[in-house]
Amino acid sequence: MKPSVLILITGIFALALFACAQPPVPPRAGGVAALRSQAAVVCTLPTFLRKVHYLAQTPAFSLPDSGFQNAPPIDSTPVNANITQDLTDAFNIAPDFFKSQLCNLTGIYIDRTGCSSYDPSSCSGPDPSDRLWGFRAFDGSGNSAGEFIGTWLGLWQNGIQGHPPVLSSFETGRLQALLNWSQPSHKPPAHELVDPDTSKMTVLAVLAHEVGHVFWYDVFVVKADGSPNPGGPADFSQFCGGTFYQPVGVGQQGSWILPPTVPDGRWISFGEPRNYHRADDVDMTKLGFALDHRRFPHAGDLLHGIFSDIQNGRWASALASFSTDEDFVETFQLFVLRHSRTPLKNSRVKISGTRGRIYSDDIPYTFNQRPELVRKSGCFDYLLP
Repeated sequence: MKPSVLILITGIFALALFACAQPPVPPRAGGVAALRSQAAVVCTLPTFLRKVHYLAQTPAFSLPDSGFQNAPPIDSTPVNANITQDLTDAFNIAPDFFKSQLCNLTGIYIDRTGCSSYDPSSCSGPDPSDRLWGFRAFDGSGNSAGEFIGTWLGLWQNGIQGHPPVLSSFETGRLQALLNWSQPSHKPPAHELVDPDTSKMTVLAVLAHEVGHVFWYDVFVVKADGSPNPGGPADFSQFCGGTFYQPVGVGQQGSWILPPTVPDGRWISFGEPRNYHRADDVDMTKLGFALDHRRFPHAGDLLHGIFSDIQNGRWASALASFSTDEDFVETFQLFVLRHSRTPLKNSRVKISGTRGRIYSDDIPYTFNQRPELVRKSGCFDYLLP
């Protein structure tokens, strides 16, 4: 069952689409060994910035990951100075392994969908999560044609002096959009204490999330030798000893009842529930029912259950609990932020529940007390020096 209220916003994607309309990209070696080798090479800021362009037109995000000949076209207009500065600031605080991942991308796009000019104030639309995406591309012969991520120009319209919102504002907007929680008579959940709470951390979080969706395919949708397998099934034995999605069993933690699947069309809608939690975890159908029927205090109790479950400690965020794909991506995003040059220490969420209860939950602050999250996050430790 899919709680209908939870599937209102499309936009954070894990797919593989277009071949590139520029010189062909050599086939990319795959597998964790290749990724480890790439992560060991720290790239420079100019290399990163050369990959940043405006997007000339919106790609059609509805196709599987093979046989396409056209990449998202580049708009050669020089990128806004504020955007360039914010991307520079985010790059400078990124951990070295993530700098390498950014520089290994073929393109980093600024999507102007819903914008009438190159001025962020000209943009209209929902929460910025609606315009964020990532994909890896293959040509008609099954060879790599590049990997791309995109952010939205409108991300720069709600901050201060032309910069993106600080991380607490961004995460609050994303959480409320995820839940479609806008009832003014019952205060929606909000990130009230984030440290560090800066625009550069927001940009780093956005980049990490979208790279995470590409990364999912790099480690799971591969052949036995670790090379990319466009159109093929996922092989979960290729990463972290096959234990990131550890099966539920006696003496095992695990987070999901069923193994993941590659979605049809490689399209992941923002907030789309996929798979089922263990019986001792929050039932997402109940959360969906409470939200769908505007029973916000009951939804608050359930949301608190996701954030506060330190004993099992499965989730990097509320979004992580919605699907196996987002579990990987949000765990990776948290890993990047915790290992940045300005490490994320706090992201406290204030939630209103039944009987006037007010909950305060902080996943980064209590990270080391969350055994399953620590275990899954450890799968990325090989990226560190």
